Amino acid sequence: MPPALKGLLQFEDTAQRLYQCDGLSWKPWITDSTGETKCSFGWTLHDGYCYILISEQKATWITAARACREQYHATLVDVFSKGQMQWLWNFSGRKSFWIGLNDRVHNGRWEWSKGETVNFTYWKRSPPGSTRKGKHCVLAQKRGKWAAKDCQKGKGHNYVCSKKL
Repeated sequence: MPPALKGLLQFEDTAQRLYQCDGLSWKPWITDSTGETKCSFGWTLHDGYCYILISEQKATWITAARACREQYHATLVDVFSKGQMQWLWNFSGRKSFWIGLNDRVHNGRWEWSKGETVNFTYWKRSPPGSTRKGKHCVLAQKRGKWAAKDCQKGKGHNYVCSKKL
């Protein structure tokens, strides 16, 4: 199934159900008891969170964080487990993307966008201590491994915004 169909809806007459393409297959369109959809159009539900991959407008971490907050009323994605990271890596099309982890407030003390403590890490190398040269933000790279990068300069990347249901 072409990835271009991701997010599209299809009504199945025989089953009288609405289905949404997740980029690989058609899944039943999930609604809650009020009939409202759980995730907005274009978002993907996984383990109680709604996710959206932004790949058309590559951005620095600062720009990505602002876009998640202002355009999508969400935050750059927080990662709580290896399973979730593997899911996100597949969700990203196995391409690098920004996550919410940063040490912008206290150099060497990594935390998530909303200030949550870090209980899971997936560093490419050992976790960076006090970083220099502006590398205070985290990019998920090859196989989803994390690397500290400059927050406001350099090449733009895809990013994943998320919000809890």
